[in-house]
Amino acid sequence: MDNTPLHMIADPSQRAYRIAYLICEFIKGTLDDRGITELDNWLQADIENQSLFAELTNPANINRELQQRMN
Repeated sequence: MDNTPLHMIADPSQRAYRIAYLICEFIKGTLDDRGITELDNWLQADIENQSLFAELTNPANINRELQQRMN
């Protein structure tokens, strides 16, 4: 994974990939201090980011997706 900070990525698909990476590391509990700051900045930038983050990190949603993929 390229560790280019989110604020330095212009390409929308690369930004989306970086955000997904940060959220995955957050869920796994392996996000470092720099990543936490980066994720927090993204969350503070837009209420829609906060809504997406809440949806993606909701344990019920994670469990439902895992169950669907296992069947």
